[in-house]
Amino acid sequence: MALITKLDDLPDLFFIDLFNYLSSTDILWAFTNLNNRIQTLINERGYFRHINLSSARLSKLDRLLSILPLNQIETLIIDIEASPLQLSRWPYLPHLTTLRLYRLRDFTDATNFILRHSTSLKHLTLETNDLFMQCGSTGYIWHPRERLPTLVENVLPHLSALRSLDLGQDTGFGLTTWNITTIQSPLNYLRVSLEHIPRLCHVITRDTLSTTLEQLHVTLRSSHVREKNSIPKELVLSKMINLHTFTLVQSVFTFIYNRIEWSTIESLTAPNVMPVLRRLNLAILIAIDDFDCINRSSLFIDDRRIDIQFALIIADTSLGNELRYSLPH
Repeated sequence: MALITKLDDLPDLFFIDLFNYLSSTDILWAFTNLNNRIQTLINERGYFRHINLSSARLSKLDRLLSILPLNQIETLIIDIEASPLQLSRWPYLPHLTTLRLYRLRDFTDATNFILRHSTSLKHLTLETNDLFMQCGSTGYIWHPRERLPTLVENVLPHLSALRSLDLGQDTGFGLTTWNITTIQSPLNYLRVSLEHIPRLCHVITRDTLSTTLEQLHVTLRSSHVREKNSIPKELVLSKMINLHTFTLVQSVFTFIYNRIEWSTIESLTAPNVMPVLRRLNLAILIAIDDFDCINRSSLFIDDRRIDIQFALIIADTSLGNELRYSLPH
């Protein structure tokens, strides 16, 4: 007599391994309410708490929304380009703490959804991208109808519980000129693109950020304006007492007159500004004048023992061979 293996005969480990190969949509669509044991397993593995239904068609999304325990959802991830109508379909989620929205274009639904959850959101990610539109044999870049700064300025003052803000690293448009004073909550994580070093200084001197930020990741855009990319004179930088990770990235299209002098890097990361800094990630444009400054930099020998990761944009490619002799390693 042939042995028949039933679904209930399979061990929990089988389903755990199986779920690793499936999307969140597939797991919830295929296994929700199948039986009590699998339902418990889905609960324990957090598939009801962390939701990403970007790949679901609209009819499937509506069906899933009718069976999901909405009061358990803590994290919601949506790729707007893959599923542009999702934000308008989701109801209020009372325990939503993390929201990640990717490839934003139309920000009306995003603004409304975020404001509905303003009291519970602790972690917010907003990223947008350009859309290349074909026009004959050429094309052009089409930007979203409403700029990302408009959304940011409308929602940030209302997010009192926010602790982590990720606004992407798009340097083409958008947040390079936004007003940092719109951040009212004491963030411990910030990732953003800015226009130049003076804008970064405004972040560092912001009272609500200087005492709470633990990670700061900044991308500076490429600018055609000839201005010195340095700390404004007579500006006293605040002490960032909890900042342990700092990232500073310049666009690969940065012009030589917008380069950041090494002395500026040292001033930004000095012990009296970032006393507990442990990791520094740098991707900056350098010239031959910077080599000696880098080699003699106190950053490599001070008591903080900072882990420094380099990705250097070399103004003169013929200088490449000198790097191994000029940079500490």
